[in-house]
Amino acid sequence: MFPKLKNPARDQAGFVLPVALFLLIAAAALALGLSRSSATVPLIAMQELYSQRAYYAADSGANYALSYLLLRAEPNRSDSDGYCTELNTAQISYSTAGLEGCSASLSCQQRAGSPNNASYYIITSKGMCGQAPYDASRTIAVSAYLPGEP
Repeated sequence: MFPKLKNPARDQAGFVLPVALFLLIAAAALALGLSRSSATVPLIAMQELYSQRAYYAADSGANYALSYLLLRAEPNRSDSDGYCTELNTAQISYSTAGLEGCSASLSCQQRAGSPNNASYYIITSKGMCGQAPYDASRTIAVSAYLPGEP
């Protein structure tokens, strides 16, 4: 005479297990992704460090080449043209703090032009730091002008 009442808890039996498994698998996937991400962060930081050091090695090499080319006692065009040729074989190895283990390779191209036989120089400095797989190189090019004799 009385209808039989259903137990709502009994109708949902076994529902918690699939939800718990899904949450467990999602948390494991998230943890795996975070661990891989955190493992690559030091590698990226090391590469960035060598990249910055290579840039400053190249910059320092370019400044050295400019001073070698133009800041002599009395620079003149013919002497500077010879200095430019000498720079093509220049290799600088750094041992100072911050650039230890880095080097710079220099090259210089000279072009004569008017007016008054002026000389134009293009200096290329390639800075290199580190060893594989953590190595980097950067190249800087600067130009300089030396007026010719009137």
